Amino acid sequence: IPIFLVADLALSKKSCRPHDPDVKICCNRRLYRRHPNSKCCGSLVFNSAEKICCDRKVYPRGANSACCGSSIFDQITEICCGDTILPRDSTSECCGTGLYRPKEQVCCGGRIYPNGLQSECCSGELYNPQMHICCDSKLSVKGSATHCCLTKPYNSATQLCCKDILRFKGSADSCCGTTPFNSTIQLCCEGQLKFKGSANACCKDVPFN
Repeated sequence: IPIFLVADLALSKKSCRPHDPDVKICCNRRLYRRHPNSKCCGSLVFNSAEKICCDRKVYPRGANSACCGSSIFDQITEICCGDTILPRDSTSECCGTGLYRPKEQVCCGGRIYPNGLQSECCSGELYNPQMHICCDSKLSVKGSATHCCLTKPYNSATQLCCKDILRFKGSADSCCGTTPFNSTIQLCCEGQLKFKGSANACCKDVPFN
């Protein structure tokens, strides 16, 4: 006895009259006879081997077809930038809805700028990497900073970032959890600092040679 479902589970939970999903396909409350490669496109059914659905619109499928918003484009000769179809250029990339040349321009916040001293982008804002540093999308004065610890810039010669917490480095060169330690004289074994001695590895929380 065939099992009847209220709707095709893969495509719609909205009401179609009871039907066998191996025979019928329910597309947005409309019931169609199922064929090989049948798929829904909004309220329509289409053959996915021959056509493509872009935002509820059906188009003939080409060898390199893809969707760009509700339109179709050729991925070899065209490029989709923010739902805008443009001629493909091997030297250009998308920036918002336009194209820019990375070797000559900077894309920041969807806008295109000429390359210059302010050649980096931080959360939509151009900045000079010699003067500022971008840490987790937060722009800060660089000073002597060389690295980021989440949003905080720091100088790796004097500080360590241990599990996103800045610590004074001193003679330490590594972190054990949030604690800095000197790996020449100590081992970190399962989050615990141990005197190294002649050991060079850990067996759980016990150092061994």
